[in-house]
Amino acid sequence: RYEGIFLVFIASLLFILKRKFLTGLLILICSLIPVFIFGIFSIKNGWSFFPNSLLLKGSFPDITSFNGLFSFSAVLLDIFLPGKLTVVIILSLLIFSAVIYYISKSRYGPILNMKITYLILLFGVNLVLYAAYSKSGWSYRYQSFLVALGIFVFSILLFEYLLKDFRKKIALKSVLITILIIFPMVYFLVQGIQLNIQTPVASTNIYEQQYQMGQFLKKYYQGDGVALNDIGASNYFADIKCVDLWGLANLEISQKRRSGKFVTEDIRRACEKYNVKIAIVYDSWFKDGDKSELPGEWLKAGTWTIENNVIAGDSVVSFYAVNDKELAKLSESLKDFQVQLPKGVKQNYVSSN
Repeated sequence: RYEGIFLVFIASLLFILKRKFLTGLLILICSLIPVFIFGIFSIKNGWSFFPNSLLLKGSFPDITSFNGLFSFSAVLLDIFLPGKLTVVIILSLLIFSAVIYYISKSRYGPILNMKITYLILLFGVNLVLYAAYSKSGWSYRYQSFLVALGIFVFSILLFEYLLKDFRKKIALKSVLITILIIFPMVYFLVQGIQLNIQTPVASTNIYEQQYQMGQFLKKYYQGDGVALNDIGASNYFADIKCVDLWGLANLEISQKRRSGKFVTEDIRRACEKYNVKIAIVYDSWFKDGDKSELPGEWLKAGTWTIENNVIAGDSVVSFYAVNDKELAKLSESLKDFQVQLPKGVKQNYVSSN
């Protein structure tokens, strides 16, 4: 994942601080080569340097041309400029690093050896940078690399300061470090239990909503233009001409969304351009206060509602016909497909204005 750039940057910086300049630079350069190869290939094909998913879900600059590469410096510059929580995050990072360094150099005898200090810095700094420049929130599919790194680091700490020569670990400094080690491990234990409880429910959510959307489109709208805001399963199961209203699979919409200027007319124009017949969307994703951002001429034919939602973007997904001509087919298709829906899905028919 691109978030690995943070880890590479920290590791390279540590080598450079140790005056191993060549090693640090080689690690950085070799790690960035695949990123630049993909970015240049993407630009050559009319897309952005970074994938749309990264630009929409993260705090990365919009790089859509070679000249635009210079704007990447804005990310680095932003680290040193006041704004939002950046100052707090950077100060916390500096204090954390200073404390670790002081402990490792303590005149009372090093509590942490340097190798373990480096591991803690790799994990801690990576965690802080990820929190500062990722907007994806806490989700195991995004942060699994951090969980894996944390397990690796804290397992070493647990062995060194608790399990190894256990009977000798009675000094106050070892007790304090043990507490610091166990606390995050307890947190991940609780999160892990919660994850195991939610996974079957989440799998059911996907089956009852996204999977059924894909089967519906495959049966009735194969080869047709369809507007969506959650595109994965629908495009996997059905061969449709997809207009992604959230922008992951549409460069123009992605640019509009990142500029904060994506409005109803943009939705209408994109759907007309690709001859969209129906839209399957979360209404809650297209709200400006109490006002819907969806085109007023769209006619809602029905909704699917799932229970106990923990993973889907919304428990209710709506089906729209873009005009009167498409409404009859959509309504009839929903009625015909209802017998295939799982029992946990409630289908409602809507009388459009």
